[in-house]
Amino acid sequence: MNGLNIISQKVIVLGEEEDIGNDKTTVNYNWQIGAGLSALLFSNLEIEAAFMYNSHLLDPGLPLNITGLEYLIGLNWRLNN
Repeated sequence: MNGLNIISQKVIVLGEEEDIGNDKTTVNYNWQIGAGLSALLFSNLEIEAAFMYNSHLLDPGLPLNITGLEYLIGLNWRLNN
């Protein structure tokens, strides 16, 4: 999976917009790669697991940037027609 993030930042001081030159828009290209498994436990219940790496780097200086590893484990209930 890949895509573009368009991030627009506007500085607002005391509830009013001021043009102080700190407004900026950045565009970042991001990608994600991973693998997963899904197994049918019963006729309608399945379990799912996946492991992924993403490059969603917004700002390397931020302590909470969202680059790195993702994992998921889930249960799915299948609806039959």
